[in-house]
Amino acid sequence: MKLKIFLITLVVTTVSLQINSLNFLTTAESVSWNGAYTSVADSFEAMLYNPAGIYMTEKKWGLNAFGSSGIRVYNNTLSTSDLLKVFNLMKTNNGDITDFVKTKMSLMPDLNGFDLGFDLSMFNFMFFYKTKDYGFSFSFLPKTYITASLSKSIFQTVFDKLDVEKGINAKISATAMQYFDLNFSLSTRVRFLEKAMPFFNAIYAGVTGHVYIPTFFANVVGEGSVYKGSPNADGIYSYRLKLNPKMIFSGIAPNFFTLIPNSPIPFQSGTGGVGFGFDMGFILEFNRFVKVGFSITDLGFFALSANQIETAVDLDIMDVQNISTNLLNSFKNTKSQLISYGWMPATSFRLGVLVTPVKHKYFDLLIAGDISVTDLQRAINGEYATFNVSTGVEFTPKTGNNKLKFPLRLAFNYNTQANAPSFSWGFGLHAGPVEMEVAIRGLEVLISGWGAKEIAIAYDFKFEFDK
Repeated sequence: MKLKIFLITLVVTTVSLQINSLNFLTTAESVSWNGAYTSVADSFEAMLYNPAGIYMTEKKWGLNAFGSSGIRVYNNTLSTSDLLKVFNLMKTNNGDITDFVKTKMSLMPDLNGFDLGFDLSMFNFMFFYKTKDYGFSFSFLPKTYITASLSKSIFQTVFDKLDVEKGINAKISATAMQYFDLNFSLSTRVRFLEKAMPFFNAIYAGVTGHVYIPTFFANVVGEGSVYKGSPNADGIYSYRLKLNPKMIFSGIAPNFFTLIPNSPIPFQSGTGGVGFGFDMGFILEFNRFVKVGFSITDLGFFALSANQIETAVDLDIMDVQNISTNLLNSFKNTKSQLISYGWMPATSFRLGVLVTPVKHKYFDLLIAGDISVTDLQRAINGEYATFNVSTGVEFTPKTGNNKLKFPLRLAFNYNTQANAPSFSWGFGLHAGPVEMEVAIRGLEVLISGWGAKEIAIAYDFKFEFDK
């Protein structure tokens, strides 16, 4: 029983830290499109997902000065409908939810176990300007993500059957990073390619250069096991816990916190670093109805001066009276040293299509679809990237002079992070250069018996000018 409590505590502590990288959350427009309008986007969305679309925008210039914020919560196992079922079971089944937990555990993905998280986007600054031949943009984006992965075997051990005779093995990895992304983009039409390939109406291309300033970085990878030890003089076997964690800390913050007296071991002077990356993208306009886009974003690296901490724990967990002392003695052999360390930003590959079947004086209709692979940096720890597939539609009633627009969007997305389909909805008011929008992801929460595993809410207040 005590061993079960220990393992449950370990799981809860680790999983509670799970906050993943922002997923189509930077603007309300991103939330409402749910990833569908990325590879063939224009305006501010192009700055985030495909720089080729900056020159494609019909506006002269645009400004989003901290006018967008969003919040997202998700998990990959329990929907809102499941949570209601748990509450009902606790009321009507004497609080016994064991069978329910076992059923959900059997459906848990083998690769990543149980994921849950909370994302927040705010304090973003974005600006673009279009000349006769080029489109330019600059943005300042604070980016934060915390990811954790723990093996499914931990849950099987705790909730199914605890058998230390066979041994228990688990791997846990976690990464936390906060950095500032300063980037500059250049976009244009590739007219010499248009002449060589006249079957395209237009070919747009764009590149973005990134400078990353890491304020905090932590990476923890550890393997643990519970195994049967040797018998003592009385022939009683012991059970031992073995842990081999390796921790990396870097960024401005660990260096800054060394000013605090008796600062913890992760905080060591001399840490810090810088990163560089680039985006590139193309948009092919077949005719006035169909466009196809491809982009690579945040392809780059971080070069860090980091504090590496290594330790090894091997103790008898049956020796309850001395477990605290033995654990502290194990940590006395902890090694800490400054090293050079490399990391990746959240690299993504995207491919999408945009169809504009109707462009009328009083309303427009857009249909978009996209597939992407994101968060490739997680492969460094042997974790999984995220696969997205999205499709959406935008219907925009407007006045004849284009001074008033009312965009309405509905989109569908499936991603392996939440491991569930999701629906999003958004609407806005564009009055001259002022654009206001709100969006909600997770409309499936309204479907009885289905519920939502992912919910996001965001708003925009930005400006786009014709001249």
